[in-house]
Amino acid sequence: IVDRALDAEQVEKDVLDEEKIRRERLAREMQRSFRPSFQGNRGGHTQVQCPQDMKRRGALTQ
Repeated sequence: IVDRALDAEQVEKDVLDEEKIRRERLAREMQRSFRPSFQGNRGGHTQVQCPQDMKRRGALTQ
């Protein structure tokens, strides 16, 4: 019984570690792809998703 409980805890920890690794990898990829669009542009992520929307918003703010 004790072994099974330890296994369950270990599995849970492994899953959490996997999620953490996945999240870190995602963050790294996002930083890499967004860095160019962030320069001189407050809404960098919206520009990446939808350039037309950024043009419209840029025309409004300028």
